[in-house]
Amino acid sequence: MTQPEFGPSTPSGKASLIDLSESADSDRRVVQDDDGLLAVVGMLRGQGLARAVETAAELGIADLVAEGPRSTDELAEATGSHAPSLYRLLRALAAHGVFAELKGQRFAQTPRPAVLTSTHPRSLRDVARMFGSEWEWRSWAAFPHSIRTGRPTVDAVYGMSLWQYFEDVDPAAAAVFNAAMTGGSSRLTPAIVAAYDFSAFSTLVDVGGGRGHLLAAVLQANPRLRGVLLDQSSTVAALHEDLRAPRVAERVEVVAGSFFDFVPPGADAYLVKFVLHNWDDEAAGQILRRLREAIPTHGRLLLVERVLSRAVDFPGTTLVDLVMLKNHAGQERTEDEFRTLLSSAGFQLTHVVPAGPLCILEAQTA
Repeated sequence: MTQPEFGPSTPSGKASLIDLSESADSDRRVVQDDDGLLAVVGMLRGQGLARAVETAAELGIADLVAEGPRSTDELAEATGSHAPSLYRLLRALAAHGVFAELKGQRFAQTPRPAVLTSTHPRSLRDVARMFGSEWEWRSWAAFPHSIRTGRPTVDAVYGMSLWQYFEDVDPAAAAVFNAAMTGGSSRLTPAIVAAYDFSAFSTLVDVGGGRGHLLAAVLQANPRLRGVLLDQSSTVAALHEDLRAPRVAERVEVVAGSFFDFVPPGADAYLVKFVLHNWDDEAAGQILRRLREAIPTHGRLLLVERVLSRAVDFPGTTLVDLVMLKNHAGQERTEDEFRTLLSSAGFQLTHVVPAGPLCILEAQTA
């Protein structure tokens, strides 16, 4: 029988199999390396896609195509845009599943951009507009400052805090920010109201409660409960419409002021949502000590915050944590960090109640 011939570099069939195996391993490593490279490139390109979505939201494209397909020329005329450039924007978005491109440079709605319409019940349009604001992009551009110093990038860019910038420099940006926060609150409120039993309380003080959307929802679900809303005068001047509703308005007291200076005393429950994450431990401790002065021994403190945990949207919360560092030198915290912070101000953490992507941290005076 004729034996198979092998080249000089392949002295046996066994060696050939070894070479093939090593080649396959090498190919797999190349593919894996490419996957890793492409994943990182996708992350880096994310800012371009985000900016494209934000621009479409600012122009109101989703609202314009909500009732039917529109041509690029029609959309350009409605938005005051350069038609060829607008087509390039919408083509890129359609390639990523945002809008659908039809024949003749026409574009239609899809489920994904529907949430960018202003009328969608869970609309993200104001959030997209906020992320597209000048202060957002300028502060992200200077973000290495926060990593090097631990201080807010916004302060370094503008020479003032974000709150002062909103009040003194760009009230229009403040309006977009407040609208985005109100929209976020409306999306999260049902989970908060459903997760916790507020019926045991007689009076609930919503500290830093904005325009009162969450307080209104809690009062609507608990008809015997009375509420107090505390926030800055410029904020409470435009109360949420639900807080003015019949059978709610007569149970609400509105107090204008800063929680650093004063918290209405004597209520049996104090609700503090998305406040502490805006501040570092020193400032957050000051807020908690002011609350400790106001809360009676039988009272309860209810913090509504994200809790850093690998069990609940850990990647998303870590990114929000970077936003807090950039904007305010604030931070998201773990359960143990909340426990330590509360203890330093005279509180004892008693329960942690999941509420969708958030947690309600119940504490009482120690």
